[in-house]
Amino acid sequence: MTEQTPKVPPPSIQLMPFWPDNIEAWFCYAEADFYEHGVNDTRAKFLAAVKALPREFGRYVTPSMFASDVSEPYETVKRSILKRGDLTDRQTLDQLLNNIDAQHVLQQTCCKV
Repeated sequence: MTEQTPKVPPPSIQLMPFWPDNIEAWFCYAEADFYEHGVNDTRAKFLAAVKALPREFGRYVTPSMFASDVSEPYETVKRSILKRGDLTDRQTLDQLLNNIDAQHVLQQTCCKV
């Protein structure tokens, strides 16, 4: 009779609240937490990230990401959120201010000619 090694579930971790105004930094901190707590399993990372997301970000999590045949669910959800089309208020404001600055420079350049 052979002994079977008991299956140990991957470590669970609760991440800090999600930062919708600085998503890239939040993922960096999440990955630091994973490293610090020895969480290497991509499914454990995925579940921790999904649980930390606010409701309005649920649209970036698809049922197929929960399938057992998805090899990198954490990276998949991370990419889905980072490449999202809508900008945060801060990003929208930055773009608006950059456009105003560009228009101002263009007007000054045209007036000098």
